[in-house]
Amino acid sequence: MVINRNEDRLRYSSLKLTERLWKHLDGRRHRQFYLMFVLMIISAATEMISIGAILPFLAILTDPESIFNNPNVYPFMVMFDFSKPSQLVLPLTLFFIVAALLAGALRLSVLIITTRFSFAVGADLGKDIYQKTLYQPYSVHIDRNSSEVMNGVINKTDTVIYGVLLSILTIISSISIITGICLTLIIVEPFLSLLAILGFLSVYGGLLFLTKSRLEKSSKSIATESTKLIKALQEGLEGIRDILLLGCQKLFSNIFHTADKKLRKSQGDAHIISGSPRYVIETLFMLIIAISAFFLSKTEVGLLGAIPVLGVLALGAQKLIPSFQQVYGSISNIRAAKESLIDVLTLLDQHVPKSLLEQNVKKLCFSKEIRLENVEFSYLPTQPLIFKNIRLRIKKGTKVGLIGETGSGKTTLMDLIMGLLQPVKGVISIDECALSQCNIKGWQANIAHVPQNIYIADGSLIDNIAFGETRDAVDLNKINKIIEKVKLNELVDSWQHGAETILGERGSRLSGGQKQRIGIARALYRDVEVVCFDEPTSALDQATENSIIEAINDLEKDITVFIIAHRISTLSICDVVFRVKGQIVSKVDKSTINISRK
Repeated sequence: MVINRNEDRLRYSSLKLTERLWKHLDGRRHRQFYLMFVLMIISAATEMISIGAILPFLAILTDPESIFNNPNVYPFMVMFDFSKPSQLVLPLTLFFIVAALLAGALRLSVLIITTRFSFAVGADLGKDIYQKTLYQPYSVHIDRNSSEVMNGVINKTDTVIYGVLLSILTIISSISIITGICLTLIIVEPFLSLLAILGFLSVYGGLLFLTKSRLEKSSKSIATESTKLIKALQEGLEGIRDILLLGCQKLFSNIFHTADKKLRKSQGDAHIISGSPRYVIETLFMLIIAISAFFLSKTEVGLLGAIPVLGVLALGAQKLIPSFQQVYGSISNIRAAKESLIDVLTLLDQHVPKSLLEQNVKKLCFSKEIRLENVEFSYLPTQPLIFKNIRLRIKKGTKVGLIGETGSGKTTLMDLIMGLLQPVKGVISIDECALSQCNIKGWQANIAHVPQNIYIADGSLIDNIAFGETRDAVDLNKINKIIEKVKLNELVDSWQHGAETILGERGSRLSGGQKQRIGIARALYRDVEVVCFDEPTSALDQATENSIIEAINDLEKDITVFIIAHRISTLSICDVVFRVKGQIVSKVDKSTINISRK
């Protein structure tokens, strides 16, 4: 079952959500978890030994005769040939030191291993979310705000690491230690130990009950406001040109501040709730020690004889308080992270067909034609059809122009042909082979897309032309030939670092025409058979437009080209032109279109 984030989230308990998270971990992580659990049990056992060792250690210091005359110690006295109490001081001191060091070393080991495990799992989850998101259909991406995904991969995955994974491991480790310490204390002093344990449980249990609703409120706020924060940053930085011209910096700053303030307040509330009980417990502990000292001083052994027992109680409580606090704090953290965990699970539950995960994709054979048979499409079932009964046949090697008013569906038609969108009815076939989920990647391996706004990564020209390939796989000879073919060689020669020059974020150092040429070079590098241009010259001047059209016209003759155009002059190189209008795609006689290029 996939969790729907819009459903009633209260239906899902933290335990059920954790179970779902567990299923997203692979077998190797499961085995690592079981090994950590064994180490936690061993650590708890060493804590029992270290606390138990304090009793004979203090007793030999305060009342050596009582230890020397203890029947349980006699076999050891005989074994080591001890004849007086003073001979026991050094062995018991060394035993206590070794026990304390071993317990400390194991707790440190548990801390290191659990922390590394949590962050390694976090890296696994982040990769899984990002990979599944990239494999989602195009229709999912256009309906989703990218800030949700960015926040899920970066911030909410971190929240799951700290608030859920580390907290769960801390709870398991602390409970095992608490169990061992409590058993030791109950053996030494049953009544006072049970009294202290019940006191601790009452305080923490009561606080968990009282703070539940407030933590749930903080959890929702953290999940919501963190997404708003990323969205505010994205919109502000991406629209910086308009913001500077309009002078609306204060507006965007206030939007960011409002989300940030609510987020910080909710995080602060959760932190206060998780940390505050410690001070109440420390006060309760001091009262218990004082009461214990008073009553033990009234017994036959007196206060001096009670010091070993008080020492055990003090050391046990000193170790119990942090462990109880860690359990309480971890439960609070899990509750505060619940909403973020739901969002992370929603992203992890994204379905990816196995056919899309194949690495060695065989190109779908394209030697004859692209055919659309009775194709219908709408983005949502509740929306009217954008296309109805579309029938097209496009021969391989044809240069196809698409014209129509803004919003008529030209880009949608191209997305259908590229396999980014799937028709709700009808068939798109390549050489008699119908496109389906099984062969869509093979078809898309034949296609390059050159949009109006070319995406330029903040890397070198080589990296941008060979976009999607690792550097060691790049064919530099091929790159150089393509640079010359699309007439970027003069530009490259003028750069100090040539094709290794960094182009800047979104190609800040390039003109519109240069970006378009890089887009064409990227298409040529892939050795594709279909190139789709989406308004390639609409933002260019006449001279630059002419040079781009010439570059398109110089493409290999067997490459099928689709060009969406608002400028009629762009259609001069097209073999056939289709007009998109009112759910219909109809062929246009080029002689009726006034085409000219100056």
